[in-house]
Amino acid sequence: MSNYSCCEISNIRFNSFYDLIETMTSDIEVEILKAHGINNVLSLLRAKDLYSIFKIDCEELDDLKSRACLKLKNGEYMIRPAIKENLDYCINVFKNKLPEQQVQNRPELEHNQQDLNTNQNNFMDTFINNLTDNMNRSKHRYEYNTYVRRFASSVYGLGGRNLYEFLRLNMPGAFPSIPTLESYNNEYSTRIEEGEFRFDELKNYSNKINCSFIYASEDCTSIITKVQYDIESNSFVGFCVSLINGLPAIRQYQTDEFSELEDWFNTVNQAKLVNIHTVQPITNATPPPFLLSAFGTDNKVNSISIICRWLYVYEQCYGNKIRVVGFASDADPKYLRAMRLATG
Repeated sequence: MSNYSCCEISNIRFNSFYDLIETMTSDIEVEILKAHGINNVLSLLRAKDLYSIFKIDCEELDDLKSRACLKLKNGEYMIRPAIKENLDYCINVFKNKLPEQQVQNRPELEHNQQDLNTNQNNFMDTFINNLTDNMNRSKHRYEYNTYVRRFASSVYGLGGRNLYEFLRLNMPGAFPSIPTLESYNNEYSTRIEEGEFRFDELKNYSNKINCSFIYASEDCTSIITKVQYDIESNSFVGFCVSLINGLPAIRQYQTDEFSELEDWFNTVNQAKLVNIHTVQPITNATPPPFLLSAFGTDNKVNSISIICRWLYVYEQCYGNKIRVVGFASDADPKYLRAMRLATG
């Protein structure tokens, strides 16, 4: 037993476990444990009756019974005393070692808990100090440090606009306004334009993680119907974009005429879904997926258009030395038919 540390005792499995038992006892005790299916220390300690197996009428156990038990005159079997004492000795040794292991592991657990509490306290101190400083300033001169802005961005993303506005109005100086928060997010987030396929960014991402094989995926998800003006592209976003050979038109809804905008609202369908293309790199490290493209749609599209879009993605990736090994989607009939056509 001196060759095994306390931490190793509870982690010993299979052959190492049986070798340890045989070193402490003999091969008969090992066979008894194997017959039970016990292959580690914790399973042994959880066993309630190691000798109940000899009450089972089974031909496979006859040889083990004859060697490990004494047959009584009434036909019953009794475990040999030496074997019972050996197994009891192993159980007692393991029971005594587990408390020592828990004592040794406790400082590490306490250290991890202290680090967690320290991090929580540091953020709370930062948040409260930032709030206190803003209480001494004019509301037009509120300032927010990096940690508070990151926290505010998480609250807005997880809780939504209404929850964020409720907290901001009831805690003046604690959270920045939504325009301020959006400008902060734009500094750290890559802007994605509707209908644009980001192959250059995908190439940089693949080079960064050293991966040249990907699996592409396409699917739609419901959104709230709404038309918005994008100041950077000088176009309106929220209408269903036209598909040319399966590819969405970029900046289709640009106008300086109010009458044309009014006509779009009367004649063009607004997007009820957003079509998203994602890419999953194939590596041992399983990196996060990459968002390739997104555009609004009403899902009125045929399978040929979907195949054309897949071919375009394949060819563009191949030109950037990235191999698409397959495409995936859900059980939408149009996608299923596209898969059937693509596979012949």
